[in-house]
Amino acid sequence: MRKLKLDDFKFDHIGIVCKDINKAAKFYTKAFGIKWDKITENDFSTDFTARGKPTPHKSKIAFASMGQIRLELVQIIDGQPIHAEFLKTNGEGIHHLSFLVKDLDGEVSNAEWQGLEVVSYFKVAGIMALAYIDFLNKSGILIELAQENLLEKVQATLANQ
Repeated sequence: MRKLKLDDFKFDHIGIVCKDINKAAKFYTKAFGIKWDKITENDFSTDFTARGKPTPHKSKIAFASMGQIRLELVQIIDGQPIHAEFLKTNGEGIHHLSFLVKDLDGEVSNAEWQGLEVVSYFKVAGIMALAYIDFLNKSGILIELAQENLLEKVQATLANQ
């Protein structure tokens, strides 16, 4: 196994947890001139886990670009995923740094082998889509590793079933 090195991964976005996504989006727009993509509501009824237990939840998510940096706003509507834990413990703020990886299963196995805590993960059609890892040693900010080219992997898997 090799050591996890963030410079091996492609940076994707900064995830910010908020209580009210509309209010947060307006603030960032006013403060920085950010234009947000459409706010989407997501129902993660299945295949989302936190600390090994199923964690169904609903959330609202919006993305925006600020120069070369992408931001993500996350508001939890229902349920208790790790985002809700973060909000309760730390308040609104930066929850994760997201990186795209070519082999998410391999990177998660590697992280576990090194003794890093895989706090949560999400699967789509049986394929691991993303994982939250406590890579920064209990700093409160997590590392999100997301499967690069996920849509293509899911389509290939479904085509072969």
